Amino acid sequence: MSNRTAALLVAASLMAMTAATNAHAQEAPDQSTTAVSADTVSPDQEGEIVVTARRVSENQQNVPMSLTAVSGTELREKDVQTVTDLQKLVPSLTVNTGLNRNNTSFAIRGQRGGSLTAGLGGGPSVVPYFAEAPVYASGPGLFFDLQNIQVLNGPQGTLFGQNTTGGAILFEPARPTNEFGGYMMGTYGSYNRLDVEGVINLPIVADKLLFRAGIQRQTREGFSHDVTSKRDYDNRDSTVYRASLIARPFSWLENYTVGSLYVSNEQGPAVVLLAANYNPANPADPTKPPLGALVYSALQARAGLDVRHVSLDAQTRDRLRSSSINNRTTIDITSNLKLTNILSYARYQTDSARDDDGTLFPIQNSNGAYVPGSWNSDIIQFTEELRLTGNFGPLSVQTGGYYDRTSPGGVNSYTQELQTVATTNQTDAALRGKSRALFGQLGLDVGKIVPALDGLNLTAGYRYTWNDFAVSIDLLVYPGVISFPPPSPKPGDLCQLPFGAVYPNCHLSAAGSTSGDSFAFGADYKVTDKILLFANYKKGYKPGGINPILIGLGGTVDSIGFLFRPETVKTTEVGIKTEWRAGGVRGHFNATGYINKYNDIQANVPLLIGALTTGGTGNAAKATIKGVELEGDIRFGRLFSINAGYAYTDAKYDRYVLPTTPPTDLTNLPFVYTPKNQFNVSGVLTLPVPDSYGEIKLSANYAWKGRTYVGDTDPTQPFSFVDPYGLLGARIDWNNFLNNGHVDLSVFATNLTNKTYRTNVIQQYNATGYSTAIFGEPRMYGVSLRARF
Repeated sequence: MSNRTAALLVAASLMAMTAATNAHAQEAPDQSTTAVSADTVSPDQEGEIVVTARRVSENQQNVPMSLTAVSGTELREKDVQTVTDLQKLVPSLTVNTGLNRNNTSFAIRGQRGGSLTAGLGGGPSVVPYFAEAPVYASGPGLFFDLQNIQVLNGPQGTLFGQNTTGGAILFEPARPTNEFGGYMMGTYGSYNRLDVEGVINLPIVADKLLFRAGIQRQTREGFSHDVTSKRDYDNRDSTVYRASLIARPFSWLENYTVGSLYVSNEQGPAVVLLAANYNPANPADPTKPPLGALVYSALQARAGLDVRHVSLDAQTRDRLRSSSINNRTTIDITSNLKLTNILSYARYQTDSARDDDGTLFPIQNSNGAYVPGSWNSDIIQFTEELRLTGNFGPLSVQTGGYYDRTSPGGVNSYTQELQTVATTNQTDAALRGKSRALFGQLGLDVGKIVPALDGLNLTAGYRYTWNDFAVSIDLLVYPGVISFPPPSPKPGDLCQLPFGAVYPNCHLSAAGSTSGDSFAFGADYKVTDKILLFANYKKGYKPGGINPILIGLGGTVDSIGFLFRPETVKTTEVGIKTEWRAGGVRGHFNATGYINKYNDIQANVPLLIGALTTGGTGNAAKATIKGVELEGDIRFGRLFSINAGYAYTDAKYDRYVLPTTPPTDLTNLPFVYTPKNQFNVSGVLTLPVPDSYGEIKLSANYAWKGRTYVGDTDPTQPFSFVDPYGLLGARIDWNNFLNNGHVDLSVFATNLTNKTYRTNVIQQYNATGYSTAIFGEPRMYGVSLRARF
């Protein structure tokens, strides 16, 4: 096996192994000791949205930052089941589903999450939270029985949770209440979709001991079909269980516990072959990848097939099991001093197999865990956060500490078939991480000191974070063998890492640590009770990391490129939030403009050890990102309303140079998964029917996304851009059906125009000879029946 082939195999294998590595991050101010209730982001009596973005319950219009809040009712009425659906309602949010629709990463303001290459460390730029604790998983199970979702734009971290550079997404589950009741709901739709869910709310002891539990089961046949194996892809098969308990033994003490279990067993997405890097007029063209001819033959074989039909050789699957328990304890020490402790324990287990090359050949088959019933990623996450909040006249204070730890929950096995010439066998891999942070934020109500400045508030916050990370892996390679499951290891078998070693000496380990700070300064002024002006200056921090592949190729911790630095974002933003009323018409209009200075960007870079070149992560770039975020609504009494949102993102590298010989200048490269323009608009018409009929609402929504770059470092490769597309949905809700007081009936359709669009591209056109993609859902219809009690 040549050095070039060996390096390619090592890079491909480690890239897949470390794709499961994640970190998290977050922020928002708490400026009073008011008890925080998750019964938020539901319209109040005036239809205003109440949020907890600063860890106090307050009108969204009073929060001096850019955010979008979506109530649980709106999520249900728009059939939002996944984060891909969520981005249709949040103009600042872009979602990358990667090769697993149930494990997504988010992008806000040009910054997206996840480890991009074989480097270890780093982490997401946007962190999802469930019940106030950071989470790894972001699949459909998160959307069951929610009170609300809040999307916070910009750096977070000086108030709670993890540190981020891009933003945070808060998933708040519905909490137990003092009302006995619940609901059951069933949905039937296209591709034999069948969803069944039920929730019961039980006040065991009024206001003292409250309980809530629910279950949701979702199934759907796949909308993609394999013409060779006759298997369906892009199906749905998942179950989520949730239970929560609130205990208030004393007036000054509340303990809230929520436990969840999410299980899915699906076939995975269809990977569609789009292009082959081959010149049939000159088969010996040395500028083409060696496997280009094989890919070209597969592309010719699928002539006449649409994107819903494929022919794959890998036994693709997506299995996921996610279990968690979150506990939140609040103690009112005095009337103006409160202590909050948030603890969480979660285990995330995944087994994903996929056919990256989209052919019947073993060019790039990631076959997942090879021991039946085991996992290729099994991670345990523990988090602990302690916050002290006080309100002392004009001064509000929040300070605390945060800790999280990730560790392996079991054996992580994995196997791949690569380049038609080898099979790898990862017998185990352990990824470990630890984060510690101290944070604090002060708020000053200037009007309480200087009455002439009534309405002016100032804030200042700071955070310092320490991160540790480590990896160990046992990885073998079998040249000339294409096999699933892989051969069982025996003495003398070749190690893929360390390079040149033989079994049983295939163990590789590496570790590192970084640290950094975040801050937030802000001022907001309430011009009137309906107009808020605000300005913020923030710094976000994303941890650095290491490239363990250098150790495997004979390098050391002192090798150039082994360690990469943290990346930082400094954001300046100004905004306005308004409420207005004219006769029977009222509405809101919010606008935010920002400039991000993005430094030490962790990007794909080549790494050189001796005669071998491989891929890794390095601080190769800096950028300036400018943007505008607009949201508004108009309500014509109770009969008609319009909501709209728009995001403009101008992301450009100031410098992006790869350390090659000579240097490669990528400064003009587009930002990945960052459309310059995207917007959404929706309308709801309530028919003026007699009360004896119930309430009948007609609604429609349209979400449009501009041209989006989804390639790698060469934008000239085919299909590196996703063309602009819009998705149209419509729905009829008949609430309180025939005035019975308990039943709601809905009929809905998604992607009404049956738009064909790509959600992701696997770009190996230059390296291996193929471009493949995953496509979004086709047009679907459905009907739901919901019975309340």
